[in-house]
Parts: sequence; C-alpha cells; structure tokens
Amino acid sequence: MNEVSAVEPFSSETSVSPSSSLWAATAPAGPVLDRLVGRRTTDVAVVGAGYTGLSTALHLASAGIETVVIDRHEPGWGASGRNGGQVLPGLRPQRAELRRMFGTELGDRTHAAAETAADFLFDLVARHGIDCDLARAGSIRLAHTERALAMLREGCAAMAADGAPVRMLDADAVAREVGTRAYLGGRFDPRSGTLHPLRYARGLAAAALCQGATIHSRSPALTLAREGESWRVTSESGEILARHVVLATNAYTGLLWPRLHATLLPLNSFQIATAPLDAAQRATVLPGRACFSDTRRLILYAQRSADHRLVLGGRASFTIADRAADYDVLRRVLVGLFPQLADTPIEYRWVGRLALTRDFVPHLHVPAPGLLVAVGFNGKGVAMTTLMGKILSDHIRAPGEPVPFPITGMRAIPFHAFRQPALHLAMYYHTLMDRLGW
Repeated sequence: MNEVSAVEPFSSETSVSPSSSLWAATAPAGPVLDRLVGRRTTDVAVVGAGYTGLSTALHLASAGIETVVIDRHEPGWGASGRNGGQVLPGLRPQRAELRRMFGTELGDRTHAAAETAADFLFDLVARHGIDCDLARAGSIRLAHTERALAMLREGCAAMAADGAPVRMLDADAVAREVGTRAYLGGRFDPRSGTLHPLRYARGLAAAALCQGATIHSRSPALTLAREGESWRVTSESGEILARHVVLATNAYTGLLWPRLHATLLPLNSFQIATAPLDAAQRATVLPGRACFSDTRRLILYAQRSADHRLVLGGRASFTIADRAADYDVLRRVLVGLFPQLADTPIEYRWVGRLALTRDFVPHLHVPAPGLLVAVGFNGKGVAMTTLMGKILSDHIRAPGEPVPFPITGMRAIPFHAFRQPALHLAMYYHTLMDRLGW
C-alpha cells in the first residue's frame, strides 16, 4: 500500500482573511456544513471545494453518482471566492497554438470546448437558479502600446475567422466604454460577463447539495492511498473510501500526490474595491458594466460590481506574502487610469491565489487508475473550471469516451524549488518590459 502525506511545500493559507474582501462582505452565508467524522464509503471523493470540485460534484450527483467533497476550509474560501469575477470564454493560447501543442484534432477539440465555457456557466446558473449577480455585458481586452494593439487586431481577425462575434474598438470607443484615455484601443467580446465570485461558489455548493452530493468543511485531506480497487483519503477526524478521487486543489496544491505541486507556480493577485460610485462616476466608468483586462505583462483587470464599485486587480508583485505596498501600487494605478476617482475611497482590499502552468493551459492528469487531477487555470478559470467539472464528471461516468481536453503527464517546472527568487526576478523584468512598452 502506497500512502502519500499532504505535508505542503508552501503554506495553503494566505495572510489576508477572505472577510477583508468585498465578496465576503456582500455574500449571503453559505450552507451549514459538518466536518468529516468517521468512515465514509462513496463512489467519488473530491478534494477541494472551489469551482472545479463543486462543479464536478454537482454534475456527478445530478447523474446519480454518490459524491463526497472535502475542503480544508469551506466552499469558495480560496481563489474561487476571491477572484475578479470575470466569466471569459477560451484559453490563453489560441487555436493555432493549441494545434501546435496537441495536434490538429485534439487542439481543435480543446479550442472548441474552451470557447463554450462562458455559455456553459451562464446556462448552469440559469438551470440551478444560482443568485450570483451575473451580468452578461461582455469583456474588453485593452492595448497599452501600438505593438499590443497590432497583436490584438491579429488575434481578433483569427477569432472572427473561427466564428467568434468579436470586434475592435478604437481609443474613442474605449474611452466611452471604459472611462479612460490610457489605452490605444481594444477587442470587445460580447460572450463574456461578470459575477460575484463568492456568491457563485456558495450557489454551486448549494446546488450540489440539492442534487445529493455531500460536502464537508474544515476537513483537510491529509493522506491519499490506494487500497485494492479503491482509494482511501484521510482527514483529521475521518476518512473516505472511494472508487475514484478528484484532486481539485489548484493553487493550494500540496504534497497529497507526489510532484503535482512542482507542475504549478502559485502567485497572488491583489484586488481593491472602491466605495460605491456616484451617478456621475457611473456614467463614465464602465457604464455598460463590461469588464476589462489589458495587454501588460503584469495584467490589470477590473469590473464594476452590482453595487457600483470599481473592483481593480493585478499582480502588484510575484510574492506569496501580503503587503500594504502592493495595494498602494493598485491605488496609484487606479487613479492614473481613472482620474475622476481620485477622491473615491478604497473600502476593501484582498488577495487571492492563482496557479500558472508552464504552457498556460489547464492541466488534466490521470496519474493512476481512478485518480483524476485538474489544476492550473492561469488566472482565467471562472468559466473554465466550471466546464472542467463537467469534463471530469463525464470521464468518470464514461472513461472510454473521447475527452474534449488533453490528458497529459505531469512535468515539473524546471528549478521549481527556486521559484520564489526566480519569480521576484521575473517581476522586475516584466515591470521593466511594461515600462518600455514591450
């Protein structure tokens, strides 16, 4: 019997409580959940109650498959309750690059599946009546240099050729739709939207419970071991025996499965939220409530919340620590982009963690019979994690059917043990490149 400990190579905590976020302050309470106590036998055990794990449980339970989810904290405690709330279709690599990576057939299947991710989420929210402040107002990718604008035009043409209803905006249109003159143009995608991340996570949990799934909070997975045809997952006061296990821990991945953590780079993304904007400010700052991100190497992103606050985020540093200086950076950036908000107070600030992969594509692994892993959503995971839950569910239910996503082997990131100093150097490099407009 092989047993693996969950001792972690980096802390699974962040120093900022989720209660300091706008989302935690404005979300209704989640379902009341018990700790895992005693021994449970089930069809599927899911480790991690973020979007991926909850979507997996929802789809399995809807198909009548007994499923138990455990989490160190509670549903949505991690990035699923702290992210920027942007519902975006697609992956970072476009179809031509996916073809180069996985071959024409699988690359096309992966691209086609990812392009449906936003619509899949919208349909799921409607089907289960999840109240998450969903707004389908589109997204804008903003160009900060002429070179970036040319790349956006090229990408827009490729997306339009594939049937995506995207279009370019000039600087005047960006000023009207976003409220800033800091960008030269942008690409508008009407398929996108925004939501309240923690409301959505708690709504997914409630929907999964309604379908018959079981969720245990305050129940960290400590060891994972193969026992005959089953898996045993132990926690502090209980254990689960399951035919299948899904690891959905993303940026909070530890050593529950050997070397998995070394395939990911965990990074913090910092966010701030203003006081509610007044009527004049709402008329100029994201008046249609489209969200945006820009083409900087250190990406900035924003949405206007349902209660009319500007929520701005970005990687102010590549540290795992939480520092006041990182929020000060965002405050200066906000005023630089939106001088009309110079006197608007910042009422919330918080941090969430994302996981990068070496190829900027989410990783789906099957490292042992009955064990599935889905991690590495590269900061673009709200929609894709939701769809990934359906992909994982389908693969468990029909393992012989083609999977619309590449199942890959685990490849460690070179020199992963030295990731923190390397990330600091990368931060300075990308900051310099942004300043030079490269």
